Amino acid sequence: MPRSSFRIHFGRGFWLLAVLGALALVFSCYALFEERERLDALRGRIDASWGDLDEELRTKEARVTELLELAEGDRLRMQGRDFSTARDSLADAARNLGGARNREERVEANLNLDRALRRFMNSLAADGVEPGGPRALPGLRRAQEDILAVEHRVAQRRTAYNEAVQHFNTHLALFPANFAGAVFGIKRYPHYMPTNIRDIVQLPAAPVGSPETDGKAATRGR
Repeated sequence: MPRSSFRIHFGRGFWLLAVLGALALVFSCYALFEERERLDALRGRIDASWGDLDEELRTKEARVTELLELAEGDRLRMQGRDFSTARDSLADAARNLGGARNREERVEANLNLDRALRRFMNSLAADGVEPGGPRALPGLRRAQEDILAVEHRVAQRRTAYNEAVQHFNTHLALFPANFAGAVFGIKRYPHYMPTNIRDIVQLPAAPVGSPETDGKAATRGR
């Protein structure tokens, strides 16, 4: 093959490869940014799930504050040192939850609030003012039930949040999402580890013949 003909074929082959390479680069960039949009959409689901969870945490903080106000209004019955210490600890924990600035801090603050709530309820039991106790505090059972209801919703929102996080993390581990994540600095999300509120706020059975049991029996009889 003459040298001039070789140069012509080589030049055509080079430009063909260059065009194919450019097309491949354009396609890769398009796929990369498309994958980033998909990851952003999944992160949006996580943020929405956290928003629902965070709203319930605010409600929980409000219910704990109401419980403290209930106990404070009848503090003459509860003069023990354990109660005062537990009350102050619970008040601090509720304030810390309200002042937490990010998700990690709110998760930790909620855990500390649950621990403080357990100590507070134990102090009420020691003073005999728990529901069904000899000096039962009026409205305490309703306050506990309200907290349990909120924590049930917190558990539901937490499950939805963890599912959204699991979906995102699983997708991020696969190609091409893992490549897009490396390029754009997208990291995995941590899960929200649950706490068992029923080990913290336990409702003793209402005494037989009390207004609560009579009301429930009447409700079942309808």
